[in-house]
Amino acid sequence: MSDRETILRVRVSVDVQEMKTYVVADLAGRYAEVLKLFAQFEQPCQIVCVGDVVDRGSQSKELVEYLMAHPEFVVIFGNHEALMLEAHGRFHPGLDYPPDFEPDPETWLSQGGLQTLASFGGQIPAEVLTWAANLPLNHEVEIDSQRYYISHAPVPDPDWPWKEKPERIWNRNQPLRNPKYALQIYGHNSKMDWVADNDGTYAVCIDDCRNKHLTAIELPSLRILHQPYEATK
Repeated sequence: MSDRETILRVRVSVDVQEMKTYVVADLAGRYAEVLKLFAQFEQPCQIVCVGDVVDRGSQSKELVEYLMAHPEFVVIFGNHEALMLEAHGRFHPGLDYPPDFEPDPETWLSQGGLQTLASFGGQIPAEVLTWAANLPLNHEVEIDSQRYYISHAPVPDPDWPWKEKPERIWNRNQPLRNPKYALQIYGHNSKMDWVADNDGTYAVCIDDCRNKHLTAIELPSLRILHQPYEATK
């Protein structure tokens, strides 16, 4: 290897180690707020979104198209992506559904799907459904020898099986501590919450939609960033 190649490899390694990672809570069709939150991030950076890209907000189409145009962002599959797929007779291949599960499109529409349909002009394009069906169910990040586990919902306790739906995207109970990770990061639960036991903090819900904020956590500093919802979105 030449000296120049060595210098370039070292420089790339240093840049990756110093680059911050931002994990973003449930996006909920709020494209304008997402852009304003992203503008707060130090560049360059890595961005991981915990899912629920669609529904509730009025700009699901703009948000999905933006994320599809940026494959460098990690976007995790959420329960609202699942509802959208189910309403169209499709399912995420990595989820286990009960044998007698029957999707009800009205469930999706009542949970914010009406806003999503309206933003797309009444029909969800096939390529959007395919994009959603191929999103990862979780993501791991390692920074300074610390590992972070990122998912849409808290990792479910195997002793509390949820028989109606795939619990790994619907679970609302607190996750179990996993010593493999410095922190488990998730959304879904509507209220920001740090989870701790006698050994300290081991998980955090970064979804703060109850307070009408789009939020993100910066790694490794654990700094929380907020962007208030816009009244008309």
